Amino acid sequence: MSKRVIVIGAGLAGLRAGGLLQAAGRDVVVLEAAEAPGGRVRTERVDGFQIDRGFQVLLTAYPEVRAALDLRALDLKSFAPGALVFKDGKSTTLCDPWRMPLRGAGGLFGPPGGLADRFRLATFRSRISLASEVELTTPAGVTFAEALRAHRFSKDFIDSFFRPWFGGITLDRSLSADAAFCKFVFRCLAHGDAAVPALGMGAVADQLASRLRPGTLRTGCRVTAIEGAVVRLQSGETLESGAIVVATEGPEAGRLLRRPGAGSKSVTCLSFAAPKPPYAGPWLALNGANLGPVNNLAVMTNVSATYSSDSRALVSATILGPIGNESDAHLADQSRAQMRGWFGAEVDAWTLVRVDRIHHAQPLAATAPGFLRAGLYLAGDHTQQPSAHGALRSGRVAAEAILAAG
Repeated sequence: MSKRVIVIGAGLAGLRAGGLLQAAGRDVVVLEAAEAPGGRVRTERVDGFQIDRGFQVLLTAYPEVRAALDLRALDLKSFAPGALVFKDGKSTTLCDPWRMPLRGAGGLFGPPGGLADRFRLATFRSRISLASEVELTTPAGVTFAEALRAHRFSKDFIDSFFRPWFGGITLDRSLSADAAFCKFVFRCLAHGDAAVPALGMGAVADQLASRLRPGTLRTGCRVTAIEGAVVRLQSGETLESGAIVVATEGPEAGRLLRRPGAGSKSVTCLSFAAPKPPYAGPWLALNGANLGPVNNLAVMTNVSATYSSDSRALVSATILGPIGNESDAHLADQSRAQMRGWFGAEVDAWTLVRVDRIHHAQPLAATAPGFLRAGLYLAGDHTQQPSAHGALRSGRVAAEAILAAG
C-alpha cells in the first residue's frame, strides 16, 4: 500500500497537518477544492481594499498559534486591548487597566454597569490568569453566561459588554458556549494581542502553505468520495493513500464520510468604504444596546493602513445569526441606519464594497473525534475548540497520530 498521506482541505488544519507530516519525511498531497488555500481564512483585493473573508483576528497568545506561526514575519498590527461600547447614544471606552492604566481609569465610571463591575472584571481577570491549563481546557459543564452571573457581574454589564464582545468571538450573543473555552479565550486576550497581519488574515494561511514543497498543494481539486484507501476526485482521477486526513468544514466532512457533519454558525460581514474613519484608534466597537443588526464593528484601516490603497477608511460591520434573503442593499441600509445613531450623518457617505455571507463560519460544537479508523483521521476546529488555536491543534494532533502509527 502507498505510504502517501492525502490531506483533504487546505485550511489552517490541513496546512498544519501537511506541513508537519512533510517535515517528518512523509510523502504528502494536500487537495483543496477552491482556487487558493486558506479555507475560511482568506483575504482578497476589492476596489483598492484588502478585505478578509469576514471579520477575523489572530490571538497571539493562543499556544498553537505561537507554535505554528512565525508571528514576526506576519508583521502583525494590533487592536487596542479593550472596546468602545455604544449604548443610548453614548460611547464608553473599556480597556485592560494593566495594559492601558491611564485610559482604563477613565472608563471606571458610568455605563455599562458600574464601578463594582470594573472591580469584578479585575478579579475575574486575575483568577483566570492563575487557572491551570487543565481547568481552561476541560469543559466546565456550565455556560459562560452562568459563569459571569456566578461572578456577580450585573445584568447590564453582561448584556451590554460581554454579550456583544464574546458574541463577536463565539458568534452567539446568548453566551451559551462552555465557560472553560470562553475563559481560555479571555486569558489569551489578556496575555496577548488581538491582531491582523499587515497583508490581511490570508497571510496566515499563505505562510503555512509556503512551507510545503512545490507540487504538494493542489488547488481546484474537489474530492467526490473516499473509498477505503482511495480518494476520488471530481476530475475522475483517483489517488491511493496510506493515510487520509479529512480537514474540511464540518458539513463537507460529513458528506465525504457519509455521516452527519458538525452544525455551523453563520455570520454576515459588510465592508464599507468611508471618506474618513468614524472614530480614532484601533478599537473594536460593540453594540451595547442590542438594537439594530450590527453586533460589532471595526475600522480596519485604523488597525493597519495597508487595508486601503488610498485615503479611504475600510469599515467592517458584523451581523450575527442565520443568513436571510435580504438584499445586500437592504442590509447596508439597515446597518447605516444603526450606525447613524453611533456616528451621525457621516455614515450616509459610506459606500458598500462587499458583503460576505458565511454559512459555515464556526462549528456549533466541537464533538467530532479526530481518529476515525486506521488510516483515516479528521481535523478541523469542529474536532477541537472553534478557533484558529483549535484548527491548528487538530492538524498537529492528526499529524502526530499518523507518525505514531508508523
